[in-house]
Amino acid sequence: MANIFISYSNRDREYVKILANMLREHGQIVRSDLDLVAGTDWRAQLTEGLTGADVFIVILSENSLQSAYPMAELGRALAMAETGAMLIIPILIDESPIPTLLQDVLVLRASNRAPESYFPEIMAAISAFEERRDRRTLHFEEVERDIAEFVEEAIKQQKEYEKTNKKWALFWQFSGVVALLAVMIAGGVSLYFATQRLATAPDSAGVFALGSIIVFNIVTVGVLAALARYSYSLAKSYMSESLKSSDRIHAIQFGKFFVRAFGTRLTPAEVKDAFQHWNIDRTSTFSSLDSAQIDPQIYSLIVQLVGALKGKKE
Repeated sequence: MANIFISYSNRDREYVKILANMLREHGQIVRSDLDLVAGTDWRAQLTEGLTGADVFIVILSENSLQSAYPMAELGRALAMAETGAMLIIPILIDESPIPTLLQDVLVLRASNRAPESYFPEIMAAISAFEERRDRRTLHFEEVERDIAEFVEEAIKQQKEYEKTNKKWALFWQFSGVVALLAVMIAGGVSLYFATQRLATAPDSAGVFALGSIIVFNIVTVGVLAALARYSYSLAKSYMSESLKSSDRIHAIQFGKFFVRAFGTRLTPAEVKDAFQHWNIDRTSTFSSLDSAQIDPQIYSLIVQLVGALKGKKE
């Protein structure tokens, strides 16, 4: 059983009545302006009938080709038929030229033929369409199950990534705080020992020892400061990756909703488009990390310190 909408010129009304009655006798649901009653919103009812139809039958004749409504309804039906959700059956009942809109659609030529003579062809077309629709529905249900499994696995994986990256972000943020505290402690200790050294040995040897202590502690503070900067950079990168996973989960869930909402009306390309943004911005934040953030001048200070200590020893 199919929902059928018949579009025609009012001048062909009697012809359409015969065809509509034959379709109803064979268990089909038929909608057209034949069913309109006084006081109703005829435009809304016809729009609802057209958009909810599985089969669109347009009666082509000199009358309908000169009427605005059948051609406008045909244009809407052709747009809906592009997704395979609607079957269009054009029936030419006279010798009028076929509209350009239907150049790719096989027209049932019924000139000088009674509806009874070509009615089996209409039913055969409807049956074939319903079989294709049932197969498409079955295939979509299989695809939907596969998509559901894929979506659940993808969401689970992204949640794990989000959780893991957030943990590492907090770890490296904590490490950066610890490194900064170590910088403050090392600076304080350095100042204390330098003061004590200068107080106990004010001669030139003491000054040299003081200088060595200061240089050593500068190096220590520099290393710890660089590690703090690098820890914060790592924390920022991990948090960025965690937020990306959260955005991807949102995109996947939107794609899942889109598929459920539009069902079998979706084409493979539309299903692909619904999920394509979940893996957007694949570039890892870690690729922007620069190991040079650990200041290379620190190593130069170390070399100078070692050279100074060797000179003192000699």
